[in-house]
Amino acid sequence: VNTDHLVWSAKECLDRRVEVIVFLGDFWDFESLRNKTRATFSGQDYKTDLIAGKVAMKRFMDVIKLDTTYNPKIIFCLGNHENRIHKIAAEDKALKGLMDIT
Repeated sequence: VNTDHLVWSAKECLDRRVEVIVFLGDFWDFESLRNKTRATFSGQDYKTDLIAGKVAMKRFMDVIKLDTTYNPKIIFCLGNHENRIHKIAAEDKALKGLMDIT
């Protein structure tokens, strides 16, 4: 998925020097976990989703960090998509602690 909108958003935050940036949840999509059970779970697809979210967040933060004097407060809320991790990990104790958003 194209994440250019995150670069544009970060540039706007930087240009306006907003004091607080709030991520309202569902930053990670975790399509690999949608409607999945432990029996249908694919670790490789999950890993791809995890990396995609990390790369997207890095694109945003790289712009914010361009100005070392800019230090906004960042609040990250979890949404139902991120909660998919907890749902599938609760089904299999072997995954508990291996899959976590924190």
